[in-house]
Amino acid sequence: MNTRTQLFFSQFRAYESIKARLRREKFRLRSKLFTMRYGLAEAKTDYKSFQGLLSLTQTPFFLALIFGTFLQFTDLYLVDLYRKFGIKIPADGDYATFLATIAGIGGVFIGLYYAAISTVSSTIYSSVPSNLKDLLTQERYGNVYMRFLSFLTFLCVVLLLFRLSGQPRAYLAVVFIAVCSGIGIFSFVTLGKRAFDLFDPTQLSPHVIRDLNRWLAHVKVGAFRWNDPLFQGHAQKQASKSIDTLRILATTAKKEAHLSGESYVKLSKQIVFFLYKYEISKRNIPTSSNWYEQTLEFKDWYRTEDSAVSLAHQSGTTLQPETAHNHQWIEEQLIPIVLDCITVNYNENRFKEVLSILGHIESYIQLLAQSNEIDRAFDFAGKLATHITENLQGIPGTTPTHAEQIELLAILDTISRIPITIAIGHREALQKTLLREHQKSISSIEWKSEKDIYSHNFPLYCLDQLEWLRGKLEFEFRSEDRYISPSWYLQEILRLSESRRFTENVKSLVNRGVEFYERNITDLRSKNRHWSLSAFLSREREYWSKLDFQKNDWNDSWKSLIENNRIEGLAWPVIDLEELGQRGKTRETNSLKAMVDESVRLALLPRPKDFPDYPGQFLHIAGECTFLSMIENDHQLFSEIFDHYLAGCLLKFDAMRAEISGTDWRAQQQIKIASAPILDLMDISGYAKLFSDIHDQEIFWDRVVDSWSKYISGNPTTPILEILAAALGITESAFELSHRSILRTQWQQMVQYKLSEIPTHEVDYGGMISATHTSVDHESTLVRVYADGRHYSPYDGIDAFIEFFVRAQGNGSDLDFGRRRSRDLREALEREKGRYQEDNQE
Repeated sequence: MNTRTQLFFSQFRAYESIKARLRREKFRLRSKLFTMRYGLAEAKTDYKSFQGLLSLTQTPFFLALIFGTFLQFTDLYLVDLYRKFGIKIPADGDYATFLATIAGIGGVFIGLYYAAISTVSSTIYSSVPSNLKDLLTQERYGNVYMRFLSFLTFLCVVLLLFRLSGQPRAYLAVVFIAVCSGIGIFSFVTLGKRAFDLFDPTQLSPHVIRDLNRWLAHVKVGAFRWNDPLFQGHAQKQASKSIDTLRILATTAKKEAHLSGESYVKLSKQIVFFLYKYEISKRNIPTSSNWYEQTLEFKDWYRTEDSAVSLAHQSGTTLQPETAHNHQWIEEQLIPIVLDCITVNYNENRFKEVLSILGHIESYIQLLAQSNEIDRAFDFAGKLATHITENLQGIPGTTPTHAEQIELLAILDTISRIPITIAIGHREALQKTLLREHQKSISSIEWKSEKDIYSHNFPLYCLDQLEWLRGKLEFEFRSEDRYISPSWYLQEILRLSESRRFTENVKSLVNRGVEFYERNITDLRSKNRHWSLSAFLSREREYWSKLDFQKNDWNDSWKSLIENNRIEGLAWPVIDLEELGQRGKTRETNSLKAMVDESVRLALLPRPKDFPDYPGQFLHIAGECTFLSMIENDHQLFSEIFDHYLAGCLLKFDAMRAEISGTDWRAQQQIKIASAPILDLMDISGYAKLFSDIHDQEIFWDRVVDSWSKYISGNPTTPILEILAAALGITESAFELSHRSILRTQWQQMVQYKLSEIPTHEVDYGGMISATHTSVDHESTLVRVYADGRHYSPYDGIDAFIEFFVRAQGNGSDLDFGRRRSRDLREALEREKGRYQEDNQE
């Protein structure tokens, strides 16, 4: 019927009545079709359950069947033997007795099973809500068995009725009844054992999860009436009931002490696994589907268009709210169950159970990051960390054992690692996005089909834009009988969505990362949880390292998203990657300062061998950053961390030296290793003098001299300078490379590279044979001596420290630092002074 005819008939009431009646009949027919399809699905599920029942009993079943078959075939060869011994075929009475016996056994089994269920129900389920009791009655294996047993029992009654009616004996029926009775007997034994599992209500959770998955399948694209709002709403209501049942199961497990451990954890793992699969399934569900819970969003009077405001004011009404779909309605109800399970087991010191849940959660959060849901991933991570850190001071009972402390540290390390998982997942998502951007053209979508846009694995935030585009293209096709919008235009609109999500994600990676680590580290510091705090500090450094590695990818991705824009006027997002990088650097610097501070605190605490060496890691990082701060002329950072680095190196040396026992070659080797932090400290201290001259800022050297002087004066009974000389002498007296010498050589190479940036000029000595000399253009004699080699200098920071600090002390000039330090830097400085004066005179 064309539009004109439809408008003509629409003027008559009878036409509208007929249309309404047809719609009702059409809906009734669809409801019946749905009921039939649902019934077939239920039958299929029941058959699978029956198959599962057979799998439990197949061994005794086939043994009995094989033996019965053997007897049946053997019977053919034993007829003569029967006659010889007078064996007769069973009489009618025996036949009836056999069937009656089987029927009686079936009735007894039914009664026994329901007696067991009644016992379980009255013991465990008497005080639970009705829907949990209904879940018990809907236990699938038991229901299937009861139907099977009822069928077998009634079949025996029917066969008896046939025989009483004069029908001949059905020998095949006897065999069939015997086989079925065997299945029933062996199944009853298995189900009897299963009845004991029903004392744990969480054992029923797989049935609830199965129902959730079934209703979820009904709203996926391609399912029966998947685009019908009524069917979508029905699926949402049924799924909501299943979620309510899961919440009740969780509450029951929480209250029962014997269930709050392994059973509660198992339920939580099932929930997380369902959420994992559900996140993937969302890509096959329309964003406007009534499967998503509907909420009302009320408009702001001063943000609403004038026409709507005027109409509402003149009619004396309020602004009509808009209907929105909550795409996280399932997560909002299920995630609190998982978090509560973690809290309960954590407070009971069941740390292994907590760790097992965290492994599943980390996989789910990684999937969120790979789906470009960075904010949601950080929300989950933040709630998870809060549930753990807020209870650190409130663990009841006795102090955790050493093993539990290790597990507790592993829990906090896992939580602190989650942002790293998010960063890695985002990088993978970014690579997939670029792959889709360049290799998957939007022109491949079949816009006529309602289903096709959901078959290309687009993420949820792109589906909303694609659905909007499809509506526009459908209008074009109806108006013009063809699509007008070119493919590049559609690609541009989709790229706009990608760019918005990219900016949101990058900002979240920096801002939410700063917030996550800053909040938890501050909380742990206030509770004096130094080892837990160290786990977060260690992982935070790794997190910013991962983000630094991704910065080039961010720049490339951003350029590919915004370059060659063809449509003017689109609201392209704006992002300042340099500003975000600077904020990350600021937080990284603050984290470094906290590491240096914690390295001293942890050095004073005993560290079990099975604890990570956070003090050593932080001390090493402090040394590297102290050295880099001199190269980059960051005197503020140097001043803030050098005192802690000096204290940390000396404490590390004392701790390692205290562990040495014996006097053999092994002890000597351990002494050389223990001297490594002292050599690192002397090396950096000497380079402070060199870089003070390079940057023409004495603040580096002044800080070193001041810190060393305070330490020496504060320990008048300790021969510090003699210890330095002995540590250097015993380390460099051996023929092998000293411990950490490669790391110090890397520092020396970096110094040489920095010195190579200083300008030079050639000085000609004249004479018959022309001779030239490369002179370094710097006023500092020390800089010229170190830069004279250009590619390699025979002097390092230790030489400068000995010459300018140790020799300046009272007995420093008399100390022996070993044969490798016999070269006198002072003589090289005097020679350079003379040569520099000659070069300037010429």
